[in-house]
Amino acid sequence: NIWDAATPAKEKIMEIEMNKPVGEVRHVRGRENIYRFVKEYIKKSEHDMIVATTSNGLLRIHKYLKHLYDDAKKRGIKIRFLTPITNDNIQAAIDLGIEIRHIDEVRAVMGCFDNSQLILLHIKDDSPDINSPEDFAILTNQKGTVEMMRQMFDAMWDTSMDLKTRIKELETGEPAESVKRIRGRENLYSMIPKLMGASRDIIWMTTPNGLARLSTLKKDIEKAKQRGVRIRCLAPISRVNEHIAENLGIEV
Repeated sequence: NIWDAATPAKEKIMEIEMNKPVGEVRHVRGRENIYRFVKEYIKKSEHDMIVATTSNGLLRIHKYLKHLYDDAKKRGIKIRFLTPITNDNIQAAIDLGIEIRHIDEVRAVMGCFDNSQLILLHIKDDSPDINSPEDFAILTNQKGTVEMMRQMFDAMWDTSMDLKTRIKELETGEPAESVKRIRGRENLYSMIPKLMGASRDIIWMTTPNGLARLSTLKKDIEKAKQRGVRIRCLAPISRVNEHIAENLGIEV
């Protein structure tokens, strides 16, 4: 409601006296109320905006906010969007005329404006309609939180797919050629089963000292072998790990 979205008088006085916004966190409920704030942030932006949203979120933005982003582009504002691009929203992505990249899954629905104001959204009903009273948003200008989410966005941006490549992928039905950088052992080993599951012919692997860790993927290896996939691995073999090589049941 209006009271929850309002700034306490003490904070506003401090903001006026110090001539800069006081670090604050606001909670806003209801999609229409949230969009009121989004509209104000777009109008006030002077440098750049980044947005990560769902596939239906892009449709909502195209329908209800496109004119504001058009005005922002005319002011020279740099705008970047991350979203799953599908056959359902691809025309909206093209029509927005801004820098949009595809990502399979959005980990956080967010918007950051001039690297100073952040909106984090919890989408309750991901319909294209603007009427969703259960949607919830956190608005903050706390520097640490803003910078952390900005870094998360940039990390997703670095591994995302440009719009032109995604369009070709959707048109042909064939996965686009890509190179992805994956950080962290946990992220790497969560990706390997997906790659194994998509393989049809042969899998090549090299590991300097990770043969033991491959044993944690034995179920995925067995599934691939049952589909007739040939698996080869180059790795140093010693008396310590020779039994692991034999148990994996692959060419090592």
